[in-house]
Amino acid sequence: MVDPRNYVSLVPMVLRDAWRHRAPPAEVLRALLGITVEMVLVNGRIVARNRWPEPAELFETVDRELVPAPAPAGSDGPRAPE
Repeated sequence: MVDPRNYVSLVPMVLRDAWRHRAPPAEVLRALLGITVEMVLVNGRIVARNRWPEPAELFETVDRELVPAPAPAGSDGPRAPE
C-alpha cells in the first residue's frame, strides 16, 4: 500500500508492476492520470476508483492475478510468480 499523495514512490511502483504483469499501456496511463485517495490498483490495473471495494471482490481479483501467466512461446514451462 502506498499513500496516493506520494507520487515519488507510487509512479515507479505502478510502472514496474504494469510492466511485470503486462498491463495494457492505455490502462496504465488511465490509472496514473486518475489516481484518487479511494483507489485500488493491482499489478498496474484499476480494480476500483472513487469507492472501496468489498473485501470479497478484492480477494477475488488478487487471487485471479496470482494465477501464473501462460508460458511465452519457446519457453520450457509456465512463468513463476514474481
